[in-house]
Amino acid sequence: MTITEERKKQIDFTDPYYRTAASFVAPDATKIDFADKALGGLKIGTIPGVAECYLEKTYPNASIQVYQNAEDMFLDVSSGRLDAVFSDRIQLDYGLLKTERGKGLSFRGDPISEPGCFGAGIGIGLSKEDGELRQALNKAIKEVRDDGTYKAINDKYFSYDIYGN
Repeated sequence: MTITEERKKQIDFTDPYYRTAASFVAPDATKIDFADKALGGLKIGTIPGVAECYLEKTYPNASIQVYQNAEDMFLDVSSGRLDAVFSDRIQLDYGLLKTERGKGLSFRGDPISEPGCFGAGIGIGLSKEDGELRQALNKAIKEVRDDGTYKAINDKYFSYDIYGN
């Protein structure tokens, strides 16, 4: 779960076990400059949550299509009904780009992890009364980071550092 200040008012979190970045995915042939904050008239798909927050703040002139599930969004970008999609990089990588539907699509622009929308990373949400459990989980997260296990797993499945170092 994304660790945000708003959520921390309600529940407690472990230390982050990965830090999400969002990215755009668009057809390989697109000439869209995602550094251009206007993106006027373009149809960009996303799902509710942090990515939607970022798009609304950063690209107010784009036509943002909010999907209730990623599968419908992936179908629309792969069939040309959207100019691009914007979501969690891992979700886009494994749910779209490494599938048959992802042929002819690729990451575009730099990964984005603006803290105002994307929070402090992904952690395990816990009841505020679960202090002992939180400490035990934090210890386990630290141990796998320190002993190299985390990096070995990361490198096996991802071509980029999901922890954000």
